Amino acid sequence: MSKRKDHTFRFTAKQITEAAAGEAKHHDARAAWWNGEFEKAAAEAKTKGVDVRHFQVSGGQRAQIVIDTTLQERINEAERKRSDHQQKAERYKVDAAAYASQPETQDYQLDSDDVMYFRLAGGTRDEDKATAFV
Repeated sequence: MSKRKDHTFRFTAKQITEAAAGEAKHHDARAAWWNGEFEKAAAEAKTKGVDVRHFQVSGGQRAQIVIDTTLQERINEAERKRSDHQQKAERYKVDAAAYASQPETQDYQLDSDDVMYFRLAGGTRDEDKATAFV
């Protein structure tokens, strides 16, 4: 049985503030990037996302509107990601402000989940592995 959940780690208010501010900055940048992706997909959808196809039927023609589902999926994904990153950025900003309100040398005992939440030990994010975001 692992004891990792019982371990605690000491970090100062200043370290936690800087980590939370860094996470907020990361999520702000990701939200901005996804906003750009949303805008590109929305613009593309406006210009070519809807197609009207005409079919011959008895007595004339029938028109059918066809929507590019790939563009719709990209718009939905971009909106979800943009919103998610905006919410995370706001949360980290609040965390950074809360810890910044304490004396810089104030010690906090953090468990491993807290260390991971603030990324105090670093590491690669899953999204960094999957995208070429700079």
